[in-house]
Amino acid sequence: MNNLIQNKYIEDYKSGSNHALGHIYDLYALRLSMVAYRYLQDKQESKDVVMDVFEKLIQMSNEKRRLQVPDKPDGFTGWLITITKNYTLDLIKHKKIVERYQADGMHQEGHSQSEAERVWDKQTVDYVISQLHESEQRVTSLHFEGYSHIEIAQKLNVSYNTVRNQLSSAKKKIRKYISTPLIVLLLNLYYHAAL
Repeated sequence: MNNLIQNKYIEDYKSGSNHALGHIYDLYALRLSMVAYRYLQDKQESKDVVMDVFEKLIQMSNEKRRLQVPDKPDGFTGWLITITKNYTLDLIKHKKIVERYQADGMHQEGHSQSEAERVWDKQTVDYVISQLHESEQRVTSLHFEGYSHIEIAQKLNVSYNTVRNQLSSAKKKIRKYISTPLIVLLLNLYYHAAL
């Protein structure tokens, strides 16, 4: 694709056209998936990251687009790669919290996390899950129990895409709640009051 066409898509996106973003997605989705895959080592999660990045781009205000989006294809490519990389690293950080929650029942020798930390992490995730819609709670609970997307779909008698969409939505909410300082403070106060 020549630079004139890429410049036109970038210019249209900066001017507020989400239609241009569809063309940009077609141009960059594979490359961005490879960036996410480098860190996640999971094809489906990598594709989900790219979809999440483009969802953020759709929601970006016109003013932010004008101020933050580079004008030239090379700069724009680097900008998209950086956003994808940062989003992926953030996802990995939050996945570690969930993994600690999953490992809560397992008493492994040499586990460096204290009992108080494990209880607090479990309470945090339990609280966050309780804030999800009922359908998201069911899907998330089964996911945490180790069921695959296909197994969850069969168990709940819904489509694979429904499971994928609900789980993706739930993960976004979990990341949002866990990274919100007020939630962390309230849970911390709740935990210490219970001691």
